[in-house]
Amino acid sequence: MAKKRKKLSKAEAGRIGGRATKKRHGIEHYRAAGRKGFMVTVARHWQGDKSGYLRWLRARGWLADVTRLFDAQPLGPDGTKCIEIPVIPDELEDGEEADPFEFILASIRSAPTPEWGGL
Repeated sequence: MAKKRKKLSKAEAGRIGGRATKKRHGIEHYRAAGRKGFMVTVARHWQGDKSGYLRWLRARGWLADVTRLFDAQPLGPDGTKCIEIPVIPDELEDGEEADPFEFILASIRSAPTPEWGGL
């Protein structure tokens, strides 16, 4: 009598297929596919600007981190949330080092003065 086979979910089938492909072609197969996909995305959507696309990807990662931090923060007694957000330095020229104090001071100086005059 034939053994009854368990029906695979799509995730399980994909995992089995991915492992078979890795075994057959090696990890370099996936690296090459990733490089080609990156270059196609840059050519189609970023007019060849690789550094611009990388900046956008890093910003998306930063935004995901901020969202995760915000979602993890419980509501305060007044129904609000308050979190510390990591600073993203502005664009730097190649080879230029970021001075975190410079960015913090610039953000403070650029903030609007409150109507009541502040300190």
